[in-house]
Amino acid sequence: MKHVSLGKTQLLVPQLAFGALPIQRVSAPIAVKLISKAFDSGIRYFDTARAYSDSEEKLGVALADVRHQVIIATKTLATDAHNARRDLEVSLSRLRTDYIDIIQLHNPEKVPDPE
Repeated sequence: MKHVSLGKTQLLVPQLAFGALPIQRVSAPIAVKLISKAFDSGIRYFDTARAYSDSEEKLGVALADVRHQVIIATKTLATDAHNARRDLEVSLSRLRTDYIDIIQLHNPEKVPDPE
């Protein structure tokens, strides 16, 4: 699968990603099967968000044994650093990982101060 450089991050990501929004609509066993099938098919980039109900938990279960082989991106609706940090801690727990590769601001009204 072709990889591309993600902006100025020096992170190489696959051009094809698994967007986790739809898995909030299916049961955990079905979601785990879908995520596992995606991984087995070569998908290594998984995108989710705190706002996607239980998708972080489902990804966490499905990717627990292969975490070091995938890139996980999630999003926060937070508009300040305090709440963004809080969301990050929740996401880490739900995704069953000690790091997230990419965290994004989810549809911000304005770009918050990075400090």
